[in-house]
Amino acid sequence: MVANGLRIIQTGRPYIEVCKFGAQTLSWWEFTSIRINRSIPQIPTPMRSTNIRYEMWTSAWIPDSRRGIIGGMETVVQASVRPEVTIPKGSTSGYTFWLVTFFLCVTVLLSVAAPNPNTPEPGTTTERFIASTHASFMLNEYLRVSPNSKRVAFAVKTNEKTAVILDGHIGKLYDSVASGFQFSSNSKTLAYEAQTVHGPAVVVNGKELALSLIDGIPHRDDDTIDQFLLSPDGKRVAIRGHLGDKSYLVESNAFIITGGQSVIVLDGKAQNVDAAYWSDTMTFSPNSRRFAYKAGSTNDQFVVVDGKELKHGFGVGNSSLTFSPDSKRIAYVGGSTNQAFVVVDGRESKCYDGISTSSPLQFSPNSRHVAYGAGLKDKVVVVIDGHEGQEYDSVSELQFSPNSKRIVYGANLGNRWYVVADEKPGPELDNFAEITLSPDSKRIAYASLRGEKWCVVVDGKVGKLYDGIGKGSLRFSPNSRHFAYSARHGTNWCVVLDRRELPPHEDISEAAPIFSPDSRHIAYGALDGNCWRMVVDGKIGPRHDRILAHEYGGAVIFDSIGSLHYMAMKGESIYFVRRWFSSALFDGL
Repeated sequence: MVANGLRIIQTGRPYIEVCKFGAQTLSWWEFTSIRINRSIPQIPTPMRSTNIRYEMWTSAWIPDSRRGIIGGMETVVQASVRPEVTIPKGSTSGYTFWLVTFFLCVTVLLSVAAPNPNTPEPGTTTERFIASTHASFMLNEYLRVSPNSKRVAFAVKTNEKTAVILDGHIGKLYDSVASGFQFSSNSKTLAYEAQTVHGPAVVVNGKELALSLIDGIPHRDDDTIDQFLLSPDGKRVAIRGHLGDKSYLVESNAFIITGGQSVIVLDGKAQNVDAAYWSDTMTFSPNSRRFAYKAGSTNDQFVVVDGKELKHGFGVGNSSLTFSPDSKRIAYVGGSTNQAFVVVDGRESKCYDGISTSSPLQFSPNSRHVAYGAGLKDKVVVVIDGHEGQEYDSVSELQFSPNSKRIVYGANLGNRWYVVADEKPGPELDNFAEITLSPDSKRIAYASLRGEKWCVVVDGKVGKLYDGIGKGSLRFSPNSRHFAYSARHGTNWCVVLDRRELPPHEDISEAAPIFSPDSRHIAYGALDGNCWRMVVDGKIGPRHDRILAHEYGGAVIFDSIGSLHYMAMKGESIYFVRRWFSSALFDGL
């Protein structure tokens, strides 16, 4: 049991007060000894007169001399101790008190400093078997790893039936299972489409949402599921598809169709939307509490947000519905064939010739600003909160800085390219790719084409020329002090850390390298001799046939100081792999 505070007051006999003990508040406890780390110092009485105040962390076994309060058992107390000690004047054993205090402090410090005997040595790798894929029956394109790289799902087919295996446990057999497995952002929910005896259904954590049960009639051969979407927290699901000749949208398994009229039940409240057409544009807010989608006919489209229809009479751009990071605001693109505008919180912008898809509508991280690329005749401008920037032939890779105070994008004029930061274009480039900002928003990096070679520019400094730069590999460390990327020279790849090349490999995994949260370690998957290995601070780990990371939805995850984990395959088996490493900065590099 954990106590939030202890107070010791010496007034002739030693007592201990546990201010809060779990859900209980206990009164004074008389005790004769405190046992810390299996040592039992006796606290004598009386003690010399003085006043002492100190703080420390301790774990103590307190023998209960008042049996019946907690059944007479010894109870573990972990507490931040800030005792008040008052010793009566005239006492003669002060030296003993100081000796005991010193012994307690040294014992606690040694217990904190001592290494945990259960923690493996740096360089140790452990593998925990998860499941066998039964390779001859496995559907490879169905393999999916959760975002936290602790769960894995895949499908196997046998005897004309298909089952999903999740974390080694086989699920129900279905006539068929569609690809496109979805884990929720928090990795707690898995959803997939299956063909059941009731027709098409979405299976969410084993529960079937059969669409034929929506309108209460037997399923038809032409019933289809076109799309489904999990909310970030995994507690809600939206489904789009057709029942016979009717279109429908299911939100939280609560959509009803009657007499050709569409009714959406959202959070227990039904609303008529009278829509005959549904698009593939639907989205949940980041906090999972709000839901929006595009609806209507070809000539009359509109947006429904939290069950409320917004303005009719114009087209709505596919995939343009965007919630702000704080989930309070929503924006989308509207317009017609010859003009387009942006709607933010119900307010329309001025009309443009078009809204850029290469620099789409987006909110800043703090949700206060909105930016997008917009067409003006044969030019494009970046619009930030309604203010237009310089005209270019095209713009791309528009993004806000993490602190929301800066905006960066790539721009083209004629046959020259520029990286524009804070509306100031940088030096002329043959081409560019992969603009990246540091977490502190002060540094900018990007890949630059120079003739037929590529280099990386960091803080305006041009790096070494290579035959290629790894897609998605440009990385600043969390503290913004270090920078790394993968690069190809001839047929070999290497990781470049702070302008220094690490040993070459046949290939480097996609979206690598990765920094640890404390910025002291770097890891990446490397291919050599048809085997993948995890490299941590330059030290190569054991062989794997595959590392199930970016391509499969997973990642290499740093757990805490001293270890990381990932999913990997050896032969037909999937393993949860954990790797320990030294705490030293880039130890081994």
